[in-house]
Amino acid sequence: MSVLLSVCLGWGAACLLLWQWQSRREAWLQQSQRYGGQPESREAARPLPQWYQQMVTMVGQEQLTRWCWQGPAGAALACILLVANGMPLWLALLLAVGGALLLGLLLYQQLQQRALEQFRTGLPEVIDGMIRALRVGAPLADIFQQVARQQRGLMSRLFAQMHDELQVGQPVAQVMRQAASRVTVAEFQFLTIVLSLQQETGGRLSDVLAQLVETLRARQTLAASIQTITAESRNSAKVLAALPVIILLVLFSTGREHFTYLMTTASGQWVMGYVSISVAVGLWLIRRLTRLQG
Repeated sequence: MSVLLSVCLGWGAACLLLWQWQSRREAWLQQSQRYGGQPESREAARPLPQWYQQMVTMVGQEQLTRWCWQGPAGAALACILLVANGMPLWLALLLAVGGALLLGLLLYQQLQQRALEQFRTGLPEVIDGMIRALRVGAPLADIFQQVARQQRGLMSRLFAQMHDELQVGQPVAQVMRQAASRVTVAEFQFLTIVLSLQQETGGRLSDVLAQLVETLRARQTLAASIQTITAESRNSAKVLAALPVIILLVLFSTGREHFTYLMTTASGQWVMGYVSISVAVGLWLIRRLTRLQG
């Protein structure tokens, strides 16, 4: 019992330290932007790794902060429940931490896929707005700012970052390269290439973007056809993912001795591990086979 209490206190202390670090970092960045100007805020953002910048662009800083709280709290609760049902502490810790990491990864991938689908759908309309703004002579940085204000989610965050980078004096080619590394969508990479080349070679950007919009709409039609063809496989994946959970709930309510066997005995725990790994691998394979590669 003392070990379990130590684990709970450790999780709580880790959550508290993480929250304090996040609060101090946000306050420091706000002070830098308020008194030091935008160049210093850019210097503050440099140490952030590329994968973290991509996660912030995909799901937003607020969502990541909530995950930093919910992940450790959920893992601690799962560990307590497993130990209370008779599972050894080391195995309960392993399953709780591994399950929290796996669940967080799957949730991030799901949100990322949804955000990218919405991004692909809204990109042609955004480019149409850029064409109209370019024809009246609006600067590129102001166009990005307007897109960030009018759109939501991933589109708004990405164009806001591009606007901020242009405002602090970064070259257009560098801004486009950084944006393409954050959002690895083929349609958006086409746009970044067009904008980068136009800055080097010149020409009527609005005409090139108009041709790009036609190409993107043709790709959307093809993507819709592929989604229709692979709908059956994706529905099968959802059913396969729900079956183990349903079976565990049935065992817990009607056959408590079988549920206890799975949770407390070594052979039952091996069965649970095998089922979890096989289902995860199967879902990953189905997702890879049915995903549209742009």
